[in-house]
Amino acid sequence: MQAVRRMTEGALIEEASKGKKISAAAAERIVTLKTGALFRWCALAAGRLSDKPALLAGCARVGEEAGCAFQIIDDVLDFEGDAEACGKETLKDVREGKFTLPLILALNDPAAGPEAERLLAATRAGSGADLAPALALADLVRKGGFAAAARQAAAGKIADLAPVIDGFPSPEGGAALKDFLAALCARTA
Repeated sequence: MQAVRRMTEGALIEEASKGKKISAAAAERIVTLKTGALFRWCALAAGRLSDKPALLAGCARVGEEAGCAFQIIDDVLDFEGDAEACGKETLKDVREGKFTLPLILALNDPAAGPEAERLLAATRAGSGADLAPALALADLVRKGGFAAAARQAAAGKIADLAPVIDGFPSPEGGAALKDFLAALCARTA
């Protein structure tokens, strides 16, 4: 029940934030409440199956951080992904007024920020049929290194989990989990 409450809270905050410039911390809160809560719930469910209550705190942390990393990468793919390969429309978040980490990093950059603001305003002002400003914004996010910086933030979340994963009882399972989480951060679709 707590997971559903947190996911709903995150979705409501995200909806209320559409079209409003938010901070990286606010974006992280949304990601934690939405995707982090879902992955946390899944990891806790798996941990409960182990019948080892001492593992639950670690499972919760791994799940939540993995969910956050997954969502950050999903947000990166909105700028650098191929719609067909991703199985979803790219640039949708930007066109819907969602401020995700790659965009926030671009907007906060002293050099790229003014151009990112201009392109974002043009994206919002244009019709849905004119993708030129959104495509130019995606290009700026990619070439400016902001998509890569967001990927790095996701990878950092995963790297910080190593001591927690190393504390799990199965070294082989821990190694497999680390490989899975690394692949999650490297995904391109």
